[in-house]
Parts: sequence; structure tokens; C-alpha cells
Amino acid sequence: MGYDEVEPVSLGIITDVQYANKPDVFIEHVGKIRLYSKVLSKTSASIKFINQRKVSCLLHLGDIIDGNETITKTQYDLSEVLKTFDQSRAPLWHVIGNHCLDAGRPHLLDRFGLNEAYYSRDFGNWRVIVLDTVEVSVHRVDNTELVEQAREFLEQNSSLPNAKDWNGGMSLCQKSWLRDTLSDASRRRMKSIVCGHLPIVANDHLQEHVMWESHWLVDLFTEYKHVVKAYFAGHFHQGGYVSRNGVHYVTCESVIDSSSLEGSAGIVDLWQDRIDITGYGDMTSRTLLLE
Repeated sequence: MGYDEVEPVSLGIITDVQYANKPDVFIEHVGKIRLYSKVLSKTSASIKFINQRKVSCLLHLGDIIDGNETITKTQYDLSEVLKTFDQSRAPLWHVIGNHCLDAGRPHLLDRFGLNEAYYSRDFGNWRVIVLDTVEVSVHRVDNTELVEQAREFLEQNSSLPNAKDWNGGMSLCQKSWLRDTLSDASRRRMKSIVCGHLPIVANDHLQEHVMWESHWLVDLFTEYKHVVKAYFAGHFHQGGYVSRNGVHYVTCESVIDSSSLEGSAGIVDLWQDRIDITGYGDMTSRTLLLE
């Protein structure tokens, strides 16, 4: 059976588990205690919700770990949280987030089974594109050129609200790959959703959390709005939504700061005329109509 109105492309989605083996702590900007001790049980509940449906993949939108005192402890945390994700009945896809970088990018790619942190997969006439929005970052130690680019951006744009070291950007190589990937999807008359850790469109609450030079992506998605139907991100734990130029921008609510032990997860159904998000726990349910 093909993917059509009878059977949509279905994906599971979770973000910002931020597991760490360290004491619960009050986070001032969140305004509540961050319960590291409960995050694995919240993650398990979220995965069980997704396992109730047959999905093509379970996509984690970044920051699967929080980072710990040493890289050894951080890598151990990564091993522990991946054991919880073994409960998933669907293949697990990873997006790299800013906290993930504390484990070291080469180690992450090895544990995630990836040759590169940006990639795409096709399901019928839908293409799911994963971006690495922290490829250019001051927190990576394996590429001095991209670290220097990150430092230059922060120095030259210090007045911008998103000029923070917890954000990042994309290399010219990745940008070229993305344009080629969208051009190919256009030739094939495919629709796409794009996923990355950092939001790229800001409402009033997101100003400090958007990707550096995000206007480039917004302009590209507007150019290819006949292909790109939605962009999914994490990073800003409260979540959010913006529609611009025919493209839906969804920021998903986090597991780590979810308000109950249910956690936060969603089933994303990709139809020909809409995208349905069925939320669980803190994840907001939405219906996104497609132009």
C-alpha cells in the first residue's frame, strides 16, 4: 500500500530529554525544579505512547543529554539514556543539540550510527530532512575552523538577542547540501518536513533561542514553500508555533521540563493536505493545513 489518504506517513517525535546523572536543581529561568531523577521514567512513558502507533521512525530533536562534570560522565549518561530509547519499536533518528556536544561530536556520531549529522530519508512522496543547526559552535572541539567561525559570529553580532553560546549555525557545505536536497525534492514533486534542534523563526518568547543567521533558512524555505511544509525544532522547552509564508514552524515541548510524569511526545501524521500532531503529556496537539 502506498502512502496516501488511507495511510499517512507517521513519525514519532520527542525532544530535549537532557538526561544527566546529577541532583535535581532549581532552574531560575524555568522557574521550577529540574527533575533529572525523573527524566528516564518520563522518557519511557513518552516512548510507550509512541509505541502504540506504527511509525516510520522515532525522531529525537536534540539535547538527549544535559552534560555532566566530565566528558567521561557525560558519555556514560549518553549510554544510560540510549538504553531507555531501546524500548522504541521504531528506528531511532537523532538530531544533535547544543548539550549533546559535551559528549564530543565524533563519539555522538558513532553512538548514533551516523556518518554525518545532517541527512534525509524518503517515505513515499514525503522527504524528512534532518539538519545540524549547531554545526558551527564554540562547544565543538573537533573542528577549529568552525569553532573560529562561531567565535567571530558572537564577537561581530554581540548586540543580537540570539548571539548566545548555546546557539549555533550551519556551514556553507551543509547549506549547499540542503539547497541541493530541496531542489531534488522539487524535481521529484515531493513534500518535505525539515527538523533541527534550534528554532529559526522567533515569536516574542523565542528571540534568544533561534539559530544564528536563521534568515537564510527562512528565505530558502519560502523559496521552496511548494516543497517545505513544516520545520520542527526543540531547544526552547516551552514550545511554540509560528506560520510564515506558507510554512509551519513548530517548536516542541521538552521532556526534561514537562509538568507531569507523562513526559512529552507526539505522533506526526503527514497527509497530502495537512499535518496532524497528536500530543501526549506536554506536547501540544495541532492540525497544520497545507497550501
